[in-house]
Amino acid sequence: RSKTVEAAIAEAEAERQREEELRLAAIEEAERLRREEEEREAAKEAAKKAKEEAERQRLEFLKQQAIEEAERAVREEEARIKREEAERKGKIVISVTVLNDETEELMAKASLRLGCKVQELGQACVREARLSVAPAIFSEPKPEPKMVRGKMELRERFPLPPDDTLLEAGVENNAVLRAKISSAVITASKDCTARIWNAETGSCQLVLEGHNAAVCSACISPDCRYVATSSEDSSARLWYVDSGRCARVLQDHKEAVYSASFSPDSKQVVTASEDGTAKIWVVKTGLCKLTLKGHNFAVLWAAFAPDGRSVTTTSSDGTLKIWNAKTGVCDRTLLGQKPVYLASFATDGSTFVTASGDDTAKICDLVTGESKIVLSGHESLVLGASYAPSCPQAEQQAEQQKDENG
Repeated sequence: RSKTVEAAIAEAEAERQREEELRLAAIEEAERLRREEEEREAAKEAAKKAKEEAERQRLEFLKQQAIEEAERAVREEEARIKREEAERKGKIVISVTVLNDETEELMAKASLRLGCKVQELGQACVREARLSVAPAIFSEPKPEPKMVRGKMELRERFPLPPDDTLLEAGVENNAVLRAKISSAVITASKDCTARIWNAETGSCQLVLEGHNAAVCSACISPDCRYVATSSEDSSARLWYVDSGRCARVLQDHKEAVYSASFSPDSKQVVTASEDGTAKIWVVKTGLCKLTLKGHNFAVLWAAFAPDGRSVTTTSSDGTLKIWNAKTGVCDRTLLGQKPVYLASFATDGSTFVTASGDDTAKICDLVTGESKIVLSGHESLVLGASYAPSCPQAEQQAEQQKDENG
């Protein structure tokens, strides 16, 4: 009997434990279901909030986009109005007077549209004042030094940007501007071009393109109206200084033309050629006036005498000849001459320019010999470099005044 009681007790205890396990399992299941429901609700809430945030961001983006579009439309409209206003004003013709910054003398008086660039006014100065390179143009007079805190100071001023229009530069009708004249250098290169440079800034002002072979020499006429170039394409050319446009092609040599230089009055050009001759040309017509024959080999160089009455030539045959520039007769022959290569000096004697044996030319200090400015822009060997005349001759013939405008 005691065993039966113990068995009953054990069975009851096992039943109790089973029921307890079932109760605990039910509690855990209910807790699990509760957590899952909470997670589902949290996920739904997060998704709802994410959707609301995405919608808010979308609406904010659309709003910002609309604002930006409206601002862009306003800017475009303002730009259109300004452009139309600028175009309207750009067609207005104004009168501009340009004075020499140093002497206050008249350099140019031009009627230009407000839409024209400042560089066009510079070209007008080149044309009317017979300059070699466009001057720097200022809207105010040269400032005077002032005593500031016991020291003399000079207020800096800035030139009008060449690429700005007269309207952009603030130039008004009947404005009186100042121009600072700069010296110029001209170079000839194997890249078939010649270039005119501002010797003070080193910037290239004009590129003369037209020759089909290396350009051997280049120079500017004493009256600063023309550039003469010689080339291995057996021709020489005359160009307008103010525009860079080709004015004449001098063709009569049979081989390369090594040099071309002007007469003192700028009316004639003499060329030297590998064909053994030198030729004198009339600038106005571009026609050959005289052929100087007498050298046995290539003529390397030819130039007029300062009085314009004779021409000197040097040749690879070792002779130097002096010719009558009017008749073409050889007056004298000197033997045993060697070619001489010279640097070109600035008129104030402070600097000289020379080809560098590469695709550059260098402006050097005369005292120290150090390079001050490197003229870089040619694409091949620079064969010659020289300073342009500092100012034109005072006497000008009426025929030259009536010559076509460059």
